[in-house]
Amino acid sequence: MISEFQCPCHGTMRGYVGDQYKTSRVIFYPGAQYEGNWKSSHMCAQLADGIPLFNAIHPNAVAVFLFDQSSNHKAYPEDALLAQNMNLCAIEVKDSDSGQGKFCDSSFYNKKYRKYFIGLCGILQQRSIYRNEAERYSLKRSCNNVATADSRSYTIHIMERQPDFANQKSALEEIVEGSGHKFELYPKYHCECNWIERYWGAAKKEA
Repeated sequence: MISEFQCPCHGTMRGYVGDQYKTSRVIFYPGAQYEGNWKSSHMCAQLADGIPLFNAIHPNAVAVFLFDQSSNHKAYPEDALLAQNMNLCAIEVKDSDSGQGKFCDSSFYNKKYRKYFIGLCGILQQRSIYRNEAERYSLKRSCNNVATADSRSYTIHIMERQPDFANQKSALEEIVEGSGHKFELYPKYHCECNWIERYWGAAKKEA
């Protein structure tokens, strides 16, 4: 499998970044006996190498990185603000417990015990939202008394509507915009807009 970034003027980008020769093309061997499946982490690593290459070829230029609607391209970073990944009640965060995921820097920890994530109920109370909106769904103030799965779902929906959660960016978008460039997704169901279709069309003429 080949994955590469192309620009209109250079096609596949090649050049030196510092004293290392780089290319925007990655050859990946999928399959259980080889390199497994192409994942968002592979795309992020390729992008992290591709941006410095673009900067070297086009100094002082701002790129627009275009991606299709693949789930890999819309995947969130490991420490993303995703309410569905958060516990309802307070929980101890253990660095050795990989099953709990990662937490980004935030005020979602108990101030006295930094190893305790305060939970969705704690965040709602912290933001003075719990009393106003959560009571519409008959949620009790004490999270220990919330027993049904539906109540937990309501809490998640409330949290997902908060600006910082609703505006959570994908992993690729964070990398691109963090480097001073622009990130865009091709519209769904319009493959004619996708640059790769033109690339394959030209390749077929040469085949």
